[in-house]
Amino acid sequence: MLPTMPTAGDHEAEPPRYRSHKEVWALKITGVELYRNGAVTLFLEAPYEKTLVEHDMVRRYMPVPGDFLVLYPDGFRSISPREPFEQGYTRID
Repeated sequence: MLPTMPTAGDHEAEPPRYRSHKEVWALKITGVELYRNGAVTLFLEAPYEKTLVEHDMVRRYMPVPGDFLVLYPDGFRSISPREPFEQGYTRID
């Protein structure tokens, strides 16, 4: 059951629903290392090893092993928790 959001009236309405239809690149995170300056190294599935990400990328959500680093065609990168990512995407190799 989705949460409902109040509308301008006295009743509640379900927000619009969306289905993903885009293709992205993604790497499973196998480990996370946090540095004092706020930078974070993500250890990734082989053969990619690791990558350094900016603190801004993990400010709202600190990834854990099993989450995904998602790479979009326009160059944008984000972190996705494992469960929502696997529910929304199927690997296409």
